[in-house]
Amino acid sequence: MSYIDGLGAREGEMVGDVERWIVNALRQDGSMFHPRSEVVSYPHGSWWEDDSGSGLAVAGFLGKWGRGSREFFARAEKTFTTRDIPDELGKYDYPLYMYLRRSPDADNHANAFASMGKMIPAMLDKFASHHPLFVFPYRWYSEDLDRDLVVAKAKAAVADLQEDGGLKIPYDLSWWRTIWTLQLLVSLESCRLLE
Repeated sequence: MSYIDGLGAREGEMVGDVERWIVNALRQDGSMFHPRSEVVSYPHGSWWEDDSGSGLAVAGFLGKWGRGSREFFARAEKTFTTRDIPDELGKYDYPLYMYLRRSPDADNHANAFASMGKMIPAMLDKFASHHPLFVFPYRWYSEDLDRDLVVAKAKAAVADLQEDGGLKIPYDLSWWRTIWTLQLLVSLESCRLLE
């Protein structure tokens, strides 16, 4: 969904197929099926073992795209009501932010969204080596930040490009380096920061 969103797609067979799959995959309690046993059988990041926020993230995408039914969003809301707004924004709290930013019920959660928004700059500093503004789907944060802050973070990300053109990343997962590098370049272009 992040890649489709990055392309600006909102209509078409592919988007419709994704919407149908997501709507059918979201359980009544707002959670999504997560095959933990299959995930742990292959090389993976430890954070992949907890998928408690995926229902909120996909609801955010469908809300942004103007898709999804009231019944679908009512299920997603059930998951949201079981979550607390954190005192500090973590690097993997983006599903909660995405839901608050784009769900049809966003107006009902304006205070929670404003509270999370105030935490974004501190999160960006704490996880600077991750360059969250420029890796999908974290880049949603950039929609609500001062342009000067986004430009400063872009310059820091570009400074982390290595001699071979790849981005220095904080994980010992070499296959992610290419993905993060390409996402950085796409994000910089889409934000018009490649000048």
